[in-house]
Amino acid sequence: MKLKTLSSGLIALIPCAALAGQAPLSVSDALFAKPEAAALSPPDRTEIAAQLPMRLQAGELVSNAPGCAGQPIHSIVAIADMNLDGVPEVLVQAGNACTSGMTGATVWLFSKRPDGRWQEYLNVAAIDFKVLASRVQGWNELGLAGRSECVGVWQHSSDRFVFSRAIHPDGRPCKP
Repeated sequence: MKLKTLSSGLIALIPCAALAGQAPLSVSDALFAKPEAAALSPPDRTEIAAQLPMRLQAGELVSNAPGCAGQPIHSIVAIADMNLDGVPEVLVQAGNACTSGMTGATVWLFSKRPDGRWQEYLNVAAIDFKVLASRVQGWNELGLAGRSECVGVWQHSSDRFVFSRAIHPDGRPCKP
């Protein structure tokens, strides 16, 4: 995996074909590199990976979604404390045209609940994502790019993220 700092300030973990010359042993190994993902314990990484529709085949991530099983998928993982509770949230972008349609990728957001379990807060097809500076209910909003010029803004609502509005990349309102 390669560590990449995105323009939004997030740290992204970009999977390589092999880790230090050897194939990963699990989906968790393929998604999360060490020491870059040190904020997440091995059990946390394993729990998040188990909630994603992918598996490891010959050292590469592939889909296990019905109708798309075995097809290679590409992934990016970003870690950010979106609710300022001191525990990082995990954003995973992964997919292909079969699993995610024309966008080619889906974005998942996971947050650790008070009971210590990881919960999926978002599962939306999107080409790109950005954690926005704007906040609702103590959480950063999330910008998700799709197939139009508009960026969908998603915000926290109880136990999930919901669509709020569409904006142009410069922040002006946009009608998709």
